[in-house]
Amino acid sequence: MRLNFRLRRTWVRLLIVFSILSIVLFLLPGKVTSFCRTWVLSFTSPLQGMLYYGASGVASLGRFALHPFGQELENQRLRERIARLELELARQEALLAEKERVVQQLSAFRRASPEKTPIIVARSIGFDPAQWRKSRVIDVGSAEGVSPGDLVLAGPAVVGRVKAVGKWASQVQLITDPGFRHWARLARTQHEGLIEGRSTGKLLMKYLPEDSDVEEGDLVLAAGLGEEYPPGLIIGFVSELPQPKGALFREVWVTPAADLGRLSNLLVILGKRS
Repeated sequence: MRLNFRLRRTWVRLLIVFSILSIVLFLLPGKVTSFCRTWVLSFTSPLQGMLYYGASGVASLGRFALHPFGQELENQRLRERIARLELELARQEALLAEKERVVQQLSAFRRASPEKTPIIVARSIGFDPAQWRKSRVIDVGSAEGVSPGDLVLAGPAVVGRVKAVGKWASQVQLITDPGFRHWARLARTQHEGLIEGRSTGKLLMKYLPEDSDVEEGDLVLAAGLGEEYPPGLIIGFVSELPQPKGALFREVWVTPAADLGRLSNLLVILGKRS
């Protein structure tokens, strides 16, 4: 107890002396303070130098030891990023080429038979709050010749089909509506399957052959549209490949090509009428 008391008294005295010196140095003129600081550093600089160079040497040794490992990790990240960018570039090039081809087909199709299958322009003007993931409202209706079943496009990408028609407005069933079904085909292999909407915003492509050669990013086109619609309209891209489990058919997930959250100017293809 007596030893601990002495130690505490010693530390208290040192603290008091240090505080007094600090106050004195603070109150001294700048020249005197600078001189005192220089005088103290002249004694402590050799020790500081040894500590500094020792720490720098240890840090350099650590960086040298970890350099190959860190460099390899960085190279791996760069390789993965390059691979992703190359895949995205190939996907964009395929989409651009397909868009140009389909736009040409739409133009030729309209020039060839404008009176049989006209294409009119519409605008998205609203949606049903209870079904905003399933439908949109457009500003054309029966006055312009729109009927249930007409296809609605955003450029060459399928948005959905007309479900209900008023005099000057119509309701469009989006392709992501679980009630939407349409035949589609893979552009690369020409295998056909049935597209079904899902409320998650994706599409399920069903009834593909079990041995279908499907890859992520494959372009999915509309199929089975008949003579009244131009061929090659874009549905979306394959985004997920569930592992087949011995079923007779294969299923894949498809992301729509049309940005259904930002619909503005649309095209309505007026189909044949009985």
